[in-house]
Amino acid sequence: MINFPNPDTKIPTDLVIRGKRVVLMPNIQDHDASMQKILSDPITMQHLKFMCHLPEGWSLEQSASRRVSRNNSQAEGYMLNFVIAVPIETLELLPMSPANPNDLLDAQPSHTTVPFEILSFPKDLLEKNPGMVAEGSSGKYVVAGMCGLQHIDTFSGKAEVGIIVDYRFWRHRIATESLLLTCQYSFEHLRFHKLSFVTDVVNAPMRKWLENVAKAQMSYIEKDCVFYDGSFFDYCTYYIYEVDWFNVMSKLLL
Repeated sequence: MINFPNPDTKIPTDLVIRGKRVVLMPNIQDHDASMQKILSDPITMQHLKFMCHLPEGWSLEQSASRRVSRNNSQAEGYMLNFVIAVPIETLELLPMSPANPNDLLDAQPSHTTVPFEILSFPKDLLEKNPGMVAEGSSGKYVVAGMCGLQHIDTFSGKAEVGIIVDYRFWRHRIATESLLLTCQYSFEHLRFHKLSFVTDVVNAPMRKWLENVAKAQMSYIEKDCVFYDGSFFDYCTYYIYEVDWFNVMSKLLL
């Protein structure tokens, strides 16, 4: 199956997608503090250090400004932004590191552990999307990160996928499900032809996921792609096409 580009494709601004472990939802003001911590964490951002604002990290005002800017770009049709929400009921089932989830919910900030901020799904989103939480759910969640599309080009039916996930959620299929849901919406609803993934050449976990899970082939390496802290960094680009999604990747959501 081939998706042909449609320049009239509209990018929604209030989209909610519910998966088995995560809920992808719009980025709202309630998320600013959580995203501030995630963007400032040197472990989480080890392959995106140029974004980390080290050594002081992100301020709350900068986190809010980033949200507003990206949401404005989404309204203009150039981005699709999701916050990755993990319901409390899911969090309690995960063997979290470095401590169990209940400890992280109540912990005092330290050099290694920052407590999760417990949030409530907004009433207006719940009313518009009655199925966004499981029946009997507390309606509470924590922010695990964000994902979505950037550099959207509806004339060519393509976009670049991006994701940032709090390191405490690594290896718990939170990132995998978020990426698969993003790809599903891109190929099955927006009817895009291809998606690109751009990552640091030394980002072994992301590259292994692309090659071993998504079965993507690396297209090229851009030498000296990013300059940060006195050094150049090489980045590689992978492409996934709609045929890859329908023939291989879509089955991973079953």
